Amino acid sequence: MPLMCQAILSIWKMSIFLSKRKDIVQLINELHQLNLKAEHQELSIVRRENTNDAFVSNIYFKIVLVTGTFAFIHPVIYGVYVYITSGKLILVEANKATYFWNYT
Repeated sequence: MPLMCQAILSIWKMSIFLSKRKDIVQLINELHQLNLKAEHQELSIVRRENTNDAFVSNIYFKIVLVTGTFAFIHPVIYGVYVYITSGKLILVEANKATYFWNYT
């Protein structure tokens, strides 16, 4: 059931995004045209903001990458540790998703 809820949420979000893609592309193009018409003073502000956005996006990407890697590796490392210390092979389930509502 949790996977079903996650699938429904993912499909719903993707369908909303796809239905509004033309509006999103139009908005991006309008912003890009404004940046192309920027004067020298405005251009320095745009460059500074773009640099800040790229920095934040880079940090976010690295955090997501590290989190995903640890979420994938943790059960394997734990299983190897338990096997070495006790001789039993115990594989734990990966982190379960949590929702704001009770789905059971």
